[in-house]
Amino acid sequence: MCYLAMGAFLVRAKAAGTEFMQALNKFTFRAIFPFMMFSNVYSASPEDMPSGRLILFCVVGLFALVALLMAAVPRIVRENPRRGVIIQGIFRSNFVIYGLPLTIGVYGNRAASVTGVLVMIMVSLFNILGVVALEIFREGGRVRIGPLLKGLVKNPLLQGCAAGLLFFALGIRLPKAIEGPVTSLGAMAPPGADYPGRRPAL
Repeated sequence: MCYLAMGAFLVRAKAAGTEFMQALNKFTFRAIFPFMMFSNVYSASPEDMPSGRLILFCVVGLFALVALLMAAVPRIVRENPRRGVIIQGIFRSNFVIYGLPLTIGVYGNRAASVTGVLVMIMVSLFNILGVVALEIFREGGRVRIGPLLKGLVKNPLLQGCAAGLLFFALGIRLPKAIEGPVTSLGAMAPPGADYPGRRPAL
C-alpha cells in the first residue's frame, strides 16, 4: 500500500509522468523481475520448497475456478468474443506483484522461495488457460500450440524461475561479487512495479 501510495503521489504531483511510470513498469517486468524470481528460488533451502499438497491445492483450485467460469459466464454474457475476455480477466491475477510481498510480510523472507516456485507453475497455467479461454470463444475456437509455447519460453518471470531452479538443483553457487548485485536487483522489483497504472498480466 505504501508503494502504491507513493506511485500515485508522484504522478499527481507531476514528479513522474504516466508515460515514465509505464516505461518503468515495463523495464521492471522485463529486466528486474527475473532477478527477483531467480534470487527467491536460488537462495532456498530444501525445506523451503512448496509441498506437493500445496502445489496440488493451487493447481486444482485454478482448474476448478476456470471450469466454473467456463460454465457460468456464457449464461450471463451474450457476445461470444467477450466471454473469453471476461473469463481470463477474472482468473488471471498479479500474483507476483501482490503474492510475494504478502507472503513475505506474513511468513518472512524464507517463505519467498515457496511463492517463487509456485509463481513458475501458476503463471504458466495462467498464460495457457488464458489463451485457451480466449481461443475457445473466438471464431473457429482453435488453440495454436506453437505461439503459446513460444510465449511461455519468452516470459521473463518463467526464465528467472527456471534459472533459479537449475542452480538450486545442481547446487551451483554464484561468486559473492555477483550474488550481491543479483539480490539487490531482485529487491527493486516490488517497488518498481507497484504503481496505479497499466502493467503486464502476471
